[in-house]
Amino acid sequence: HRSPGIFSILKQIELARSIEYDWLYLGYWIKDCQKMSYKSCFRPLEAFHPEANTWITVD
Repeated sequence: HRSPGIFSILKQIELARSIEYDWLYLGYWIKDCQKMSYKSCFRPLEAFHPEANTWITVD
């Protein structure tokens, strides 16, 4: 059984592939927010590091 969030992301991936996007932005993610945890199932997962002013890979 898939959650609405996962279903939505899978549809977004399908659309992004059909129009040949190189990447898909899933919106913001709060690590400690249980309702957003479904986003962490998709890799690679990156987060913006404000002090370094760059994106980093999250394990």
